[in-house]
Amino acid sequence: MHDPIAGPVQEWIGNLSPRRPMNRPLTASQVWRMPVLLSVVSAVGLISALLGDGSWDVVSWVALGAQVGVILWYIVCSRSRHLASSGSLP
Repeated sequence: MHDPIAGPVQEWIGNLSPRRPMNRPLTASQVWRMPVLLSVVSAVGLISALLGDGSWDVVSWVALGAQVGVILWYIVCSRSRHLASSGSLP
């Protein structure tokens, strides 16, 4: 049975993977899109932490926690890719 969501989700996750085959050079927007986005999210988190309490704290936790989430995502992706390439995964 064909799952209509699995294809787009796998494609989206594949686009986020830390390594991809280099058939053609990346454009400047492809290279800088994620670092700029992460820096803006980080700035929003830092500014919201300074602005107030309550809901501002939640915004800062989520925004600054996103940085940790991205780091963990790439650690998990690189480990699973390393295990798959070494033949340790079933």
